[in-house]
Amino acid sequence: LTLRQFAAAAGFNAHSFIANVLSGTRSLTLESASKVSRALGLKPAERDYFDLLVRFEAARTADEKNDIYD
Repeated sequence: LTLRQFAAAAGFNAHSFIANVLSGTRSLTLESASKVSRALGLKPAERDYFDLLVRFEAARTADEKNDIYD
């Protein structure tokens, strides 16, 4: 599976978004994380955990991170 094929399967218009996420120059939003988790075929509990990881990464303050961690 190529990056271009995965991006298309996930519903992204351009594969460059996924490339940028993988290189660390872009971050996933909850919406894009949902697309990625569906394309990966994650189970519901795995999707929930993946969403928590994305929310944790996007949190800007220690309080936000602590809220997610709890």
